[in-house]
Amino acid sequence: MVDEDIRRFALYHVTENGIEQFFSHTDKLDLMDAAVLLRMHLYDEYGLPFADLMDTALEISREEYQEGVLEYLENPGRVAGAYEVDLDGKQFSALSIKGGWIVYKTEDVSWAAKAATRIFCNSRDERWSRFMQRMKTAEHNATPLEVELCAARPLVQSDFEPDGSIEEMDNLLNFYLAVNCDVDELFGTHVETAANDDYLNVYANYDLDAGEVVDYLDITLCRGDGVDIPMRYRLSDDERAMLLTKMRDYCQQCGTPLDEWRAEYLAEREAEAASTVRKTTKQEGENKMSSREISLWIDERWADALEEHLPGHDLQKKMEELLNGLTEQLPEQVREDIRQQIRAEDERMEQEREAQRRFSALKVTEDGRDSFLISEGGMSLLNLSGCIRGYLNREMSAPFASTLYRARECDVTEFKSALAERADNTGRVIGVFMVDVDAETLSTLDECGGWHEYKFHDLSVAAYAANRKTQQRQERRQEIFAEKLSGKELTPVVETHAPAPMMGQTM
Repeated sequence: MVDEDIRRFALYHVTENGIEQFFSHTDKLDLMDAAVLLRMHLYDEYGLPFADLMDTALEISREEYQEGVLEYLENPGRVAGAYEVDLDGKQFSALSIKGGWIVYKTEDVSWAAKAATRIFCNSRDERWSRFMQRMKTAEHNATPLEVELCAARPLVQSDFEPDGSIEEMDNLLNFYLAVNCDVDELFGTHVETAANDDYLNVYANYDLDAGEVVDYLDITLCRGDGVDIPMRYRLSDDERAMLLTKMRDYCQQCGTPLDEWRAEYLAEREAEAASTVRKTTKQEGENKMSSREISLWIDERWADALEEHLPGHDLQKKMEELLNGLTEQLPEQVREDIRQQIRAEDERMEQEREAQRRFSALKVTEDGRDSFLISEGGMSLLNLSGCIRGYLNREMSAPFASTLYRARECDVTEFKSALAERADNTGRVIGVFMVDVDAETLSTLDECGGWHEYKFHDLSVAAYAANRKTQQRQERRQEIFAEKLSGKELTPVVETHAPAPMMGQTM
């Protein structure tokens, strides 16, 4: 008999014809095995149920399946993989130990399996290589999905307690919930064991628009190795009512009753909507630059006759052409003076926009190739370190630049201009970064013209520490981030406005 502690198995959740089944399979362990099973079912000429292809699998309960999923996420060893085959929804999901569920289209996974099994004389390594090449293509159509948690019992008031500051995020009030219960017993996790340094961050949200508790808890499994797994727990109506009471009590303790908070939010939204209308009207006026509206009314019978006898003619356009013809009859000097005034106003407005602009510049070296990017809005070192963390934890293969927010390619001249402006400390350039993805290092230029260089790993750990509680204010996050990076520099700061070591790289 195989020792249960060393027995390896894969988990399958199969949905077909509205019926859900859960299996533990000791033969079909890896992603390619699961994909081949899927293809066999899709092209089975007898139309047999998917479960019939798993004749050596053991059917298990939903609770046993959930327990295995959590074991795989926290301590992969016995559990080789977890797969959800939704034949009704034509989706295939694979559980990633770096980011939760990845959802694929069944047809994409089927074609990857076909590529792997087309020539059976190939070695398994060769088939695996073919399969993964096709799966990389399938990843373009894939989407991430949170891991759903089940509870052994309904939540009660003593399980969680709101703690820390309340953060307003768009239309949600976000409450961090301190854990007062055995979460392993409640959710089936293994975070309170001496064998790891894992923990759960739990958040509840209140929808300010709807005036009710959002119907799920946001939960993050924070593993000791720095990987974060997004999860969620679906709340019952009774659990939402219980949390609403706790939210009301906590808001009262913090000095702003929940109903008053919502009333202020709704009033601000209404004021913002009115302000947007005023700003739009003002902007339209600025764009027209003291324009004057000229209205021309015409009897409907004339308009109908013109449309009937002169088809294809745009009356509005024709009238604009006639007006332009009239302006051409003005003296040349008058026309030139007006043109200069318009150009001057355009330039002034453009200068004002540029003065208010905030951005960051990046040089990214990946696969031996240099690229230059501008991130509008201004990306700080903390923001970029969060992107690096996501890149290191990624399951899908994608260029580093795809992890950056609002980034566009630029040329080396624009990058050098931003570098010089950062060294001059004009305030517009939030950061300049040299990101060497191949070497997994990053260099950043401070306001004094000095460079700081760090390893990706150290930046990722610092970002993890700074963002582990999302209700922290930005100032506190920056403090934590700086504390964690202290002493991690690879090279000393170079106090110079001419960053020769960095500019010496190929540009």
